[in-house]
Amino acid sequence: MVLITFLAIVGYVEDEAVLLEIEEIVKDCKNIKLFVTPEYCIEASELIRYSDVVIGTGRSYMEGMSYGKFVFFP
Repeated sequence: MVLITFLAIVGYVEDEAVLLEIEEIVKDCKNIKLFVTPEYCIEASELIRYSDVVIGTGRSYMEGMSYGKFVFFP
């Protein structure tokens, strides 16, 4: 059995330097994608229903719990 995994990171960029650092780290990882454009961030909560795990605080934490997801908060 082959387990295929994918990590989607969705969020608003608060620090461009941090984004550049993350992009450098994941640039060769085909199973990691960053979704940081406004089109994804405006309705990011709509993507929670399609996830297996949610990492977040505040509203994203509560919405993840309401969907019965595994939720981790920093």
